[in-house]
Amino acid sequence: TNILELDVRAEGGAGLEAPDCEQIINEWSLPTELLTAQTSAPAKALRIITVIGNSMEPDFRPGERVLVDTDDRSPSPAGAFALWDGFGLVIKYVEVIPGSDPVMVRLISRNSVFETYERPAEDIHINGRIIGKWLWT
Repeated sequence: TNILELDVRAEGGAGLEAPDCEQIINEWSLPTELLTAQTSAPAKALRIITVIGNSMEPDFRPGERVLVDTDDRSPSPAGAFALWDGFGLVIKYVEVIPGSDPVMVRLISRNSVFETYERPAEDIHINGRIIGKWLWT
């Protein structure tokens, strides 16, 4: 199974789903059995990106590669997502604020130095749910 690795810094746009809009820097070949044991996402929906910045430490550290399921864009249930927040492509924990009308989402950094902030759901573009990362020891 082949998965594209994107340099998301190249465009800074609102999408991981369009490989022609982002610079492809690598194509990873992974055993199909490895992927199907971990996710039901189709390989064509998976992208690999590199974490930039420290707002999600310790969960996601700068330089780590994460696997994004671009078919999973619903912030319910809450989780870690790659998204365009109106300012840039970021990785944040996203949760829907119950009872909000219009629907609002809370964007949460793991690093307590960074503030949690809220945006109308219609003002952000969720590119996909983070479903894995590579760890090296």
